[in-house]
Amino acid sequence: MVEAHVVPGQRMFSQRGAMLAYRGDVSFTPSITGGQGGVMGMIGRRIANEATPLMTVEGSGTVMFGHGGHHVQVVELAGETLYVEADRLLAFDGSLQQGTMFMGSQGGVMGMVRGQVSGQGLFTTTLKGHGAVAVMAHGGVIELPIRPQRPVHVDPQAYVAHRGEVRNKLSTAIGWRDMVGRGSGEAFQLELSGEGTVYVQASEEKL
Repeated sequence: MVEAHVVPGQRMFSQRGAMLAYRGDVSFTPSITGGQGGVMGMIGRRIANEATPLMTVEGSGTVMFGHGGHHVQVVELAGETLYVEADRLLAFDGSLQQGTMFMGSQGGVMGMVRGQVSGQGLFTTTLKGHGAVAVMAHGGVIELPIRPQRPVHVDPQAYVAHRGEVRNKLSTAIGWRDMVGRGSGEAFQLELSGEGTVYVQASEEKL
C-alpha cells in the first residue's frame, strides 16, 4: 500500500475502490474524465477502451491506497512523460496531464502486435508533468536504465511502465515456425531503446 497526503486546493486521482483508510476531511467522487479535460478527454478514454474507473480525491488529510495486495511503486516525475497501462495505475497527482497513446505509433505494426501478445491494450496511458504516480505490479519492481546504444529487452508480460525518450518494438526470440502451439513469454521480447527508464516486475502474471 501507499500513503498519500491530500492538500487543500490540490486534487488526486485513484482507482475506484483503492482507498483502504484515511484520516482527516477527505472526499471521494467518481471521475469520468480522470483529469483529461472535458469532452475530448472522455472521447480519448472511450477510444482507448480504458475500463479502469477513477475517482477524484480532495480535501485535507492522509489516505492509504492499495489494491489486491499488489506491490506499489511510486514514480516521481520532473517534467517527463510516463507510459503505463491504465489498469496498473493506483493513484496519481491531479496536476499531471493525462492522455493516451496508440502503441502502433511506436514501432509500427510490431507496436500493435505487442498489445495482443502481452494481453494489454493497443493504447497506453500517458502522464506528464511534475508529480508522483503510484503504479502496481506483481512482486517487486526494478528500474532499468535505457541509454543510447544500450537498449533493454523485456518480456512483454514483465513490463510495467517506462518513461523518457524511449521507442519500443517487439521482436521474436525464436523463429515463427517454432512458435506454433506456444504462448507468449520469452518467445517475444520488447526492445526499448533511446534514453529513459523501464520498470520491470518480478512476475510475468497479469494484474
